[in-house]
Amino acid sequence: MAKKKPRFAVIDAETDPFLFDRVPRPFVWGFFDGDSYTCCETTEELVALVSDYDGIVYAHNGGKFDFHFLLDHIEPYEEVMIINGRIAKMRLGSAELRDSYNIIPAPLDSYQKTEIDYSIFEEGVRDKPENARAIRAYLKDDCVFLWELIDRFISDYGLCLTQAGSAMKQWRKLS
Repeated sequence: MAKKKPRFAVIDAETDPFLFDRVPRPFVWGFFDGDSYTCCETTEELVALVSDYDGIVYAHNGGKFDFHFLLDHIEPYEEVMIINGRIAKMRLGSAELRDSYNIIPAPLDSYQKTEIDYSIFEEGVRDKPENARAIRAYLKDDCVFLWELIDRFISDYGLCLTQAGSAMKQWRKLS
């Protein structure tokens, strides 16, 4: 009997472009669970959605980036697992957040990435209707592509927190 796949979703944030001496802030978030996509216009909207999700929620490079925007929303004294200076796992309400970079240590563009001009992410430019549409389509693509990668990884190797853990699991099958 085949094992049932775990329930999982992905999130991603679009932020101000990176500039010297500026800390980027998220201005839109995406959430995709394999069936439906939700665009959240604020971090608080994303937190409400994710907090009610009973499953694993991945963000690519989340432990070095996206999850840091969520730290103010986790419960006080909540355990945060850090591996090599990266938030590997933490809880946000019902959801377990995981950094997918721990299982897929490569940039998303090595799989698939929609091209976009990042200058349209600047405040004052990103709200033009054509730019807002392009950014949100780009964000949705990133979420769908990441979900596909994780779905394939779990199908091939099972549910593991890290690539090393997955390798050990595969090695044990050979012994």
